[in-house]
Amino acid sequence: MYPLKRLSRISKGFTLLESLIAMVVLSFAIAVIFYAFNASMRLFTNELSESDASFQAHKAVEMMSGELRGAIEIESASTASITFWYADLNDNGIREANETATYTWTGTIEGFINRIIQASSQEIATGIKGFALTYNDPTPSNIRLIKIFVTVQKDSTLSTLESSVKCRNL
Repeated sequence: MYPLKRLSRISKGFTLLESLIAMVVLSFAIAVIFYAFNASMRLFTNELSESDASFQAHKAVEMMSGELRGAIEIESASTASITFWYADLNDNGIREANETATYTWTGTIEGFINRIIQASSQEIATGIKGFALTYNDPTPSNIRLIKIFVTVQKDSTLSTLESSVKCRNL
């Protein structure tokens, strides 16, 4: 018969020490991945807030600028609101209620800017922390240049936008 050979010990699994080392390395890798994910989500959220604040400010200023640029007559003007004849829709030369627009700020932090036409109110921008209108002349009939200042806050992000509007039809 064949002589008995001494069989060498064959490893059939991990030792306890190898398992512990693998768990530590895996835990470290998971912690690094979680930290990177958390940091990127924080950055994404901040960028989203900044983008939203900037969008709200631009939306308000662009809408107001467009209508004020073509205003036919300014009825009243203050630092927080302006009322004006924005278009002669039926070309009759007479100002009617549906042709007069008012832009006004609620005056509260995190408030909004309203566009009002014929008692119908539309929010054009939200999260408004500050809003101011300045004019080249305090008398509404003499106003030719309007400066618009809008500050929007979303979370901890502030976005401020300033624009000047020269009224062409006044």
